Amino acid sequence: MSNINLAIQRLAETTHPHLVGVNVAPDLSSYQSMVDTWRDPSLPVPTEVEVSAALVAVEAEWAAQVKIERLENQMTLRRIREMTTPEGQQWMADLEAQIAIERAKL
Repeated sequence: MSNINLAIQRLAETTHPHLVGVNVAPDLSSYQSMVDTWRDPSLPVPTEVEVSAALVAVEAEWAAQVKIERLENQMTLRRIREMTTPEGQQWMADLEAQIAIERAKL
């Protein structure tokens, strides 16, 4: 799936609901290719700025998801067992706070 396709999906979910479930263009390899092969002239074409902004949002979500997964993977059985100590409890609380920060970005 191309990045432009992901951007179009994001726009459909947010500011361009008329694009939901629509195969807008057969060629999504670049913004210009999308415009050149736009299927339905009755549907407004998102601007390049809108597509770029949607891409930034999608990439930020991906980065947050990756970081959440990395942080959650640190919660091993050993670390959970270590929660019986004050240091272990603090470590887990700090880790959960970091995860909450990343989830807030989604």
